Amino acid sequence: LTTVQGTHFVDNISAGSGAGLFVDDQTGWGSSLDISDSTFEGNSAGSDGGGLFADIDVTISNSTFTANAAVDGGGGLMTHDLVISGSTLSSNSAGGFGGGLRAADVDVTDSIISGNSSSQAAGVYCGGGTLASTTVSGNTSSSAGAGIYFNTSLTLVDSEINDNIGGYNGGGV
Repeated sequence: LTTVQGTHFVDNISAGSGAGLFVDDQTGWGSSLDISDSTFEGNSAGSDGGGLFADIDVTISNSTFTANAAVDGGGGLMTHDLVISGSTLSSNSAGGFGGGLRAADVDVTDSIISGNSSSQAAGVYCGGGTLASTTVSGNTSSSAGAGIYFNTSLTLVDSEINDNIGGYNGGGV
């Protein structure tokens, strides 16, 4: 387990992935990453994961991902399994899937995912998972799934999905 706490990743640029922070299972970071009380802002990746690219499981709490960009997927962040709580992902953009976030499976609670944009799945792109007490709003996709786009199964509990705009099929989900 690697821990990042109270750290600010601001205005970093990468021609590849993970402009703010790049982590994979071969860089000595271990098998999981725990991020808390941190900010990822204004980072720009030439591939995936504008703010964060992690090729391992990630837990995020009380953190902010804003105005990050990726040419491909995961404007705010891209990872495998993701647990996120008390966090905000806003105004991130991606040329591919997942303006706010792109993950295999998600468990999102007490968070806000808003104002993100992408060609597909502007707010959340995931295989499946759970969103509880979370707001997904104001995300814009030129294609499908502006708010949330999932592939297998998704559980929504006490959440708000509103004001998302999709080019076709699934403005909200």
